[in-house]
Amino acid sequence: MIKSKRWLLAAAMLTVLGALFFLVKQETVKLDAENIFAKSEENSETLNRALKMLGQEMPNFTMLTPDQKEVSIDSFTDKPILLIEWASWCPYCQEQLPVIQEVFDELGSQIHFVALNVTDGREETQATAQKYYLEEGFTFPYYLDINSKVADQLQVETIPTLYIVDKTKKIKRIFVDHQSKDQLTKELKTVLKE
Repeated sequence: MIKSKRWLLAAAMLTVLGALFFLVKQETVKLDAENIFAKSEENSETLNRALKMLGQEMPNFTMLTPDQKEVSIDSFTDKPILLIEWASWCPYCQEQLPVIQEVFDELGSQIHFVALNVTDGREETQATAQKYYLEEGFTFPYYLDINSKVADQLQVETIPTLYIVDKTKKIKRIFVDHQSKDQLTKELKTVLKE
């Protein structure tokens, strides 16, 4: 009888200890997840310098058309701008550019699309950029960022990086991750209303 009471008491204590351990473990996991989320939110701003351009004026720069004509970004101030830094070898760009094409098909008459190819001469050349653009059947305008000079001015660290710029040249939104057609269209329509 005494043995069975001890066994019941031991089983009850183990059950209580197990439940406490489970609750403590769950709370620790929850706190770790919250810390990771907070750090990733914090790091998204500290790790990608491009985000620091938000609210600033778009710097003045020139770029080349595929037929080697120099164009200034200042010639695009009659409408808002969607500027995309991209390269043909970039898998994330390959996912984002078809979305850009869809948005261009819808809003191309109201927004300047400036798809700026990071033409560094090593990983991306003018020839590889043009070949990819033609093979994919894109129709949005693209330009060449020779030696990544504009990417440096815009503090681009990852591609694609997207900038939404209003008619006063103020950078209103910056995206360093994939945007859906709906998300991008919504953001551009917001700038059009300003």
